[in-house]
Parts: sequence; C-alpha cells; structure tokens
Amino acid sequence: MQFLDVGCGTGDFTRDCLLPRCHPCRRIVATDWSSDMIEYARSHSSHEKIEYQQLDIAGDGVADLLRRYGRFHRVYSFYCLHWVKNQDVALKNISELLRPDGECLLLFPASNQPTASWQILAGMERWAKYSEYLLSLVPESQNMTR
Repeated sequence: MQFLDVGCGTGDFTRDCLLPRCHPCRRIVATDWSSDMIEYARSHSSHEKIEYQQLDIAGDGVADLLRRYGRFHRVYSFYCLHWVKNQDVALKNISELLRPDGECLLLFPASNQPTASWQILAGMERWAKYSEYLLSLVPESQNMTR
C-alpha cells in the first residue's frame, strides 16, 4: 500500500509517528508546500520507505504527482490545511489523489489565532493599507465556528 502525507514539514512526524502505523507500507510520499522543508526532511528524516516531494496541495502540481505515483490508499494531513487559503481546491485535489476505496484523515483546526489576529488587524484603521493582503491569507474555515 502507498500513503500520502500532506504538509509533512520537517518529516520527523512522518518518519517517527506515521510510518510505524502504516502497515503494510510500500511507500509514503510526504509532501510540503515549502521546498526548504522538503530539503530539510530529506536531510534529517530520511527513510527507505519515504519519498519527500514538494507540492502545493491547492495548486496544479497534483497531476504530476498522480502521473508519478498513481492514487493513494490513504491520505493524511496533520495541522496543515488551516494554513491553506484555497481549501476547496485542496480538498478536491486530495479527492483526486485517493483511490476509489481510499481513506482520508485530515486533522486541522477550524480557526486559529494567527489568522484571527490578521482579521482583527485588517479592521483597524492603522493597518487599513494592509487589510486586503491580510484578509487574502485567511482561509474560509477561519469563520466556521462563529
């Protein structure tokens, strides 16, 4: 079986926590938006069953990942998707990456303090010139709990 980890960061969680729980495991493809994180993960969290790949889950690189690896039995994402602005696109892409009988576990807070702070700052006169930029960073899920 092959698995996908969306938002692997430094890769230590993928290697130390996720890999031991993925049986049988042919491969985990661990992805992150940041190429710097992927390079760090390759250097510090390498494992023969983990391949680290740069991927913006809300971008158009999903087709390349599909061509290279095919669909995944399971897709995991831990505390990543709340940073993604276009969550609808990200979720559609995750769906495309899953096999028809696949499973998915996505863990992320509906709202978080940094983006709540950006919304507050955007409403202040002093920060008005930055409001458009600040609000562009806030995903729609930020307001789900209000």
